[in-house]
Amino acid sequence: MDFNWLSDPHLILAAWAGVISGVMVAVLAALILSLRTATRRGEARWRAFVQQWRPALLAAVTAEDAADAPALPRLRRRDRQSFLRLWLYLHESLRGDASKRLNDAALAVQAPRWAGRLLERGSGTERVMAALALGRLQWQPAWVPLLRASRSRDALLSVTAARALVQLDPLEAARQLLPLLLGRADWDVSRVGDFLSGARQAFWLLLVRALPGAPPFQAMRGLQLARALRLVLPDTALLPMLRPDQAPAVICAALPLATSRTMTTRVAELLDHPAWPVREAAIRAMEGLALPGDQPALERRLEDPRFEVRLAAARTLSALPFVETDHLVELEEAGGTGAPVLAQVIAERSEA
Repeated sequence: MDFNWLSDPHLILAAWAGVISGVMVAVLAALILSLRTATRRGEARWRAFVQQWRPALLAAVTAEDAADAPALPRLRRRDRQSFLRLWLYLHESLRGDASKRLNDAALAVQAPRWAGRLLERGSGTERVMAALALGRLQWQPAWVPLLRASRSRDALLSVTAARALVQLDPLEAARQLLPLLLGRADWDVSRVGDFLSGARQAFWLLLVRALPGAPPFQAMRGLQLARALRLVLPDTALLPMLRPDQAPAVICAALPLATSRTMTTRVAELLDHPAWPVREAAIRAMEGLALPGDQPALERRLEDPRFEVRLAAARTLSALPFVETDHLVELEEAGGTGAPVLAQVIAERSEA
């Protein structure tokens, strides 16, 4: 009897699997080819746009009189994203009158109007670029949509919109953005501190009022931002953050700000805190506060169970002007768990 493979269900299944796999490979190859083609076309269109618009924008920027500037080319709808990309790139290297003339060029092509629409309904990249542009243009009618964008779950869009709001109105932005500034963990502290410098004094006042009743995370964020902005907080705001019963993360964020001699006693009390990161941070803070009477308490930390604390204690003692190298050598020769770190800092001191 002749064998008929059509009667074997396993062979039929294998055949269909082969057909489906072949079709999927063909579809995948077509998608890759189409993506590569679209990418090449996009790059070619970008190069053509730059070749046309870069000289025109530079001519507008360098013109001594707006009447002498050549007319800008007609901006097509499909090139709006390319315009924002090039315009923002040029803005990074311009200041003063040149920056103003570049803004005038954006106004000439009605950039605020369609950038506002991109902010509301564009793709992710378009919305971020639109927020950047509206902030650079200081376009006041964009306040409400930018405020909505600052509350977006998209971290990049939200922080970019917050920056634009500070550029529009630093005082009002600091007031309305305070809950986000203190509450959003996905906003990088250094980045926020960079653009918040324009609202430095307003943020200082709001932070001093908000810190006493703030939850631990918000208090920690506020203190980190205060450090990034190099703010000097009053004792009334800082001392509650240094209570031993505060969250360790809050105390660690507050200790680098404790630079006044009035803080010495409170900081010294934290040298024996149960949490080792607090002990380490307190020791580092004592480098700028310690007096000869605080030396014994720092020396006791050389026997701390944590290596990080012992090393901080040795380095702080070495940095104090009233602690001689001979005394450090005596402490090392006395032995104990702090001897290795003392040997290290003594070597560092001799090489300095």
